[in-house]
Amino acid sequence: MKNRILSAGALTAIMLFSPIAGNSVEASTLAETSTQQSTQKIMWGASELTSTQIGRITFLKDTKLYKRDGKNPVQFHLNAKKGSMWRVHKITKEGNMNVYDLGGGVRVQQSNLSKYEVVPTDLIQKQVKENGAHISWANYDHLTKYPQVRRLASKDVEDKINENIKMNVRQVEQGGYGAGGRAKHYSVTENKNNRLEISFTVSGSTDDDNGIPFSNDFKLVYDLVTGKSDFIQIIK
Repeated sequence: MKNRILSAGALTAIMLFSPIAGNSVEASTLAETSTQQSTQKIMWGASELTSTQIGRITFLKDTKLYKRDGKNPVQFHLNAKKGSMWRVHKITKEGNMNVYDLGGGVRVQQSNLSKYEVVPTDLIQKQVKENGAHISWANYDHLTKYPQVRRLASKDVEDKINENIKMNVRQVEQGGYGAGGRAKHYSVTENKNNRLEISFTVSGSTDDDNGIPFSNDFKLVYDLVTGKSDFIQIIK
């Protein structure tokens, strides 16, 4: 099998639900799924930096934590002890107030009872280099599932790569790879050393009286530091 580069840049958890240091541990799954499998531990001080972690919160006083199970109302969960440190996976807004997502539906509002720290950029860079980007999956018109990158050191690079991937999906679904062509099997085939490779197949039939079936394989390749992209067709 041979690769042919058509153009360069042509197409613009399971987590610990617990304090970072603590006794009780409950396995939970966050809303976004990922193909990311950590192979190299990246440490932030005395604790491991996880693939969905954006920061950490340290409680300066005993603080009530609340939990939402599915669509049920938010309910009291437990008291976080003074000095305990928790991973933060997402920050949302409720009115003018930040709410920290601690995993497993557990949350706490921003207040003077806690101190929040964002993950240092150099650690994110190291994490992406060692273990690859965090990958979540989105749907195009509820039909095609395609990958998106999360938590790169540069938000501009992250947005550039994600828009390029979405543009490719739109082009396929709108007939840019042949009338009636549909993308199948978007998959992350490489995600390490700051290189992301996404493979996909376009299948359909020619738009003529014969309607000859076709199936072609492609790759999208990205530099996770610069956002530079390559578009490769696989010649069988």
